[in-house]
Amino acid sequence: MTGEIVITEERGLAMKKFFIYIPIVLFLAISRDQFFAAEKSNEARITERQTYSQRLASAPGKTLYVDMSQANVIISGEAQNDIVAEATVELSVARAELVKDFFSQTQLVLEPYRQGFRLMLRSPKERYERRADQGIRRLMNFLFEGDADGFSMATELAVRVPSNQSLVIENKYGDITIDNVNGALQIDNTSGEVVMKRCEGSLDLTNNYASAEVNEFKGAVTISNSSGAVTVVNISGNVRIENSYKPVRFEKITGSLTMDGQSSDVSGTGVGGDCFITTSYKPISVSGVGGKLTINGQSCVVTVSGARQDVLIESSYQPIRVDSVGGALTINGQSSAVTANVVAKDATIRSSYQSIFIQQVGGILNIDGSSCDVTVRDVKKDASILSSYKTIRVDNVGGSLKVDGGSCSVLVDGVGGNADITNSYKYVVLKRTAGSIDVRGDSSPIEVSQITKVPAGGSINLITTYKPVTLALPANAAVQISARTQYGKIRSDFPVYLNNDDDEGKAVKLELGSGGATVRVETSGDIILRKE
Repeated sequence: MTGEIVITEERGLAMKKFFIYIPIVLFLAISRDQFFAAEKSNEARITERQTYSQRLASAPGKTLYVDMSQANVIISGEAQNDIVAEATVELSVARAELVKDFFSQTQLVLEPYRQGFRLMLRSPKERYERRADQGIRRLMNFLFEGDADGFSMATELAVRVPSNQSLVIENKYGDITIDNVNGALQIDNTSGEVVMKRCEGSLDLTNNYASAEVNEFKGAVTISNSSGAVTVVNISGNVRIENSYKPVRFEKITGSLTMDGQSSDVSGTGVGGDCFITTSYKPISVSGVGGKLTINGQSCVVTVSGARQDVLIESSYQPIRVDSVGGALTINGQSSAVTANVVAKDATIRSSYQSIFIQQVGGILNIDGSSCDVTVRDVKKDASILSSYKTIRVDNVGGSLKVDGGSCSVLVDGVGGNADITNSYKYVVLKRTAGSIDVRGDSSPIEVSQITKVPAGGSINLITTYKPVTLALPANAAVQISARTQYGKIRSDFPVYLNNDDDEGKAVKLELGSGGATVRVETSGDIILRKE
């Protein structure tokens, strides 16, 4: 029998791959040994510095374009007509022969460009990086986390310019500092800190992943700093900020402030114009705003004080506190606890499930609080309150009061106008009213006392079911009273007489004085008419 060797197509392909991989594995093994031998011999790195300088006369209205990479840039404005630039390059290498070659091919360029000048550093850096990123060198660097040439470079650029000098700067992976430069300033930086101080003109700053600070700037400021903190102080002009995930701080802005952030902690004081703040999930604290203040803070703790004009706040799930508003106050909060003190004009508050406390309102107050515990004190004009299942407390309303409280206890002390109360299942207590009274309760005990004034031609209507009603009237009140109970008893400090069609004492009438207000009391429980 003849023997045969059969190699299937799949087996043949596997064998081909095997014979291809053998030399690669052997080469990598040898190269790895050579690589680490080179690394060991290069442990003592060579670091040298070289300084390059340029000088060029500028002129008013010209723009200096600075194009750098991985450089720390310092620019200062001085009383001179020249642009003076000095770049210090620090080179760190593993092989000595690279130093002279690199520095010989490096130059600082200051040349006419567009309607001004361009400043840039030309070096073989990119060529060295590309070479280290090619072929087997790239593979070795990837596999063994090494740098075959041991190459690194750092640049410090110091520039002195005329104080009236516009700038356009592009940089990445380096810090920028600018001092006392006046002009149109445009900065585009990546992953480096930016500091501006004592400058003037206009500023358009873009940065990310590092902080940006502007101090003492005269003119409009626009900052976009993704994932970087922002600080602006002493700005004579309007400010616009875009930011995410890092804090924003501001102080003493004479113009307006518009801040649009994502998960940014915002705090500051002193905005002369209008202030618009948008962010989410982080605290917002603002004081001393001269114009209108608008805050949109999703799930943000919001604290506001010393706002001179109208305030609008929208937030959710976190507390809102406002102190001293010179205009009107509007709060739209979802499940937000609200505290507000001293509002010069009208106040409108909407929230749910959390407490609402407001005092010293100079205008009209409107509260819409589903399942909110509500406390109101010292409202100069009318007040309207809507809530449910919680307690409503009201002290000193100069105008009329309207309360709609399903399953709410209602406690009122001091109403200058009419009182209109609707509730269910919980008690209503009214004291020191001066207008008409209308209480409609479902299974609600009602107590009205210490009436300061019963207006002529007015009315008192107290209607409920199954619970007692107590009404205390001044001894000298002029009223016409009609009282009716279905199952309870009627007790009166005043002389009464029964209705002609009632012989069980369930309905009575009485008249005090002549004319006066009409009083109607109805319940299924007891009725008590007291004299005060």
